[in-house]
Amino acid sequence: MHPVTGLTIGGAVTYLDANITMPRPHRSAHGNLYTLAGVRASPGDHPIPYASNGRRRGTSTIAFAIGSQREAFVAAQIMHTTSTNASIGGENGEIINGYA
Repeated sequence: MHPVTGLTIGGAVTYLDANITMPRPHRSAHGNLYTLAGVRASPGDHPIPYASNGRRRGTSTIAFAIGSQREAFVAAQIMHTTSTNASIGGENGEIINGYA
């Protein structure tokens, strides 16, 4: 988008909802899905470890002339990522906080 000559504005949003729904079969009825703490994960859906479900990004760039044959620009970007967990079981000690 170019609202003013030389100014460019952009943005992006990503949403990911990925889950492990069927752990690999094992002799046990619950499969062989383990947490980082070494505990067998409970049956059911488990979010993919390290995969935050949301990201947002905004960018802007302004370009301007310097003399008759040169151009300069200034750019800025901001990004935010939601928190996630490093373990399948969702232990509190394995939370990775969101950041901007």
